Amino acid sequence: MLPQLEAFSGEEHRAFTLMGGKPAALFVHGFPGTANDLRGLAEALNADGWTTHNVLLPGFGRDIERLPKHTYRDWLAAVADRLTDLKRRHAPVMLVGHSMGGALSITAAAQVGVDALVLLAPFYKINSPLWSVLPVVQAVLPSVKPFKLFKPDFSNAEFRDGVSKFVPNFDFDDPQQRAALSELSVPVRVFAQVREAGVRAYANAPKIGVPTLVVQGRRDSLVMPDNTRALMARLRGATQWVEVDGEHEINRPDHPSWQGLPTWWRAANARRKRGRIRMRRYVRGVLHPEIYHGFGRKAPYFEGWYFKLIDAQRGRRMAVIPGIFMAEGDSRGDHAFIQVLDGMTGRASYHEYPASAFIADPERFDVTVGNSRFSAEGITLDIDTPDGRVQGEVRFENRVTFPATWRMPGIMGPF
Repeated sequence: MLPQLEAFSGEEHRAFTLMGGKPAALFVHGFPGTANDLRGLAEALNADGWTTHNVLLPGFGRDIERLPKHTYRDWLAAVADRLTDLKRRHAPVMLVGHSMGGALSITAAAQVGVDALVLLAPFYKINSPLWSVLPVVQAVLPSVKPFKLFKPDFSNAEFRDGVSKFVPNFDFDDPQQRAALSELSVPVRVFAQVREAGVRAYANAPKIGVPTLVVQGRRDSLVMPDNTRALMARLRGATQWVEVDGEHEINRPDHPSWQGLPTWWRAANARRKRGRIRMRRYVRGVLHPEIYHGFGRKAPYFEGWYFKLIDAQRGRRMAVIPGIFMAEGDSRGDHAFIQVLDGMTGRASYHEYPASAFIADPERFDVTVGNSRFSAEGITLDIDTPDGRVQGEVRFENRVTFPATWRMPGIMGPF
């Protein structure tokens, strides 16, 4: 007979969090795994500055004997709830799933939303006629002996490791214990719920539009590479495929597929950020033509703001133009400036500053050149250069702004 069942009884199998910085990653184990399965990867990302959380699905770990009482919806809810919680306090958030955890991750990402997705041997089906009719089979065949259907290979290191998780004291050289393992019965309902997770993942894959890394073992006999390719083809976001020389347990910390994962995420996140920042700045620039447009621009480039000041009695007139100039081919020509024109005398002065003296707020119109500041609220001039000295302050009240639209963002037309 089998030794006493002590499946995943250690503390290491419980859910855990490793506190880090603002970026966060949620790790989802497969069937019949625990939070410990992806510990190594969580520790690697945590060392890179991430906050990581490894979830333990309902009915797994110490609660494995109650697994038949849980459903696919319970597992999905656990992932979605934890993901929602992480998104409240962290950004960006990445979701990492192995095997059935990959299937749950796809559906959770479609429901809640994430910034990136990592799928390690993501499960969605088993190539067997019996698999497609499991919902019907469970009605007439409540339980099944899996090791009668799939002959165990006791010489396989991964198989031995998997059995040891369930039965730590299992003696692989004892014929009686081998025979007892073959008689082990599992409710068909459990497999039907795993099947449902895969079906939902396949249906929700087209809703995924974020950067996704898919890692697949070339010799995986459980999650077949062709099935993973079919699932990957349904994803809508930028997807990277990595096929490694391995079987199903590619979630091990010492597996080659782990190398470079933090680098991939940083690159993917940088691309995502650059695209979002460019789009955000473009939209803001169209509807707010007064803000600085030069972020990320290359030389040659010029941008300036024209302020025409006239007193109420029209006895004084002045124009002030702050700006920035970036020279082509020679950065020594780069400089900021403030040009001052006296409308009464016709005199003009050009006050030049280093380009580093130019500071612009990316969110609103607020520009500083040297000690002078220009914004929608007013102007503060504090110019003291070899070309002259100008000081003063003007406040703007009861402003009437130009009605910027997509077709006419400003009086100068589109940028």
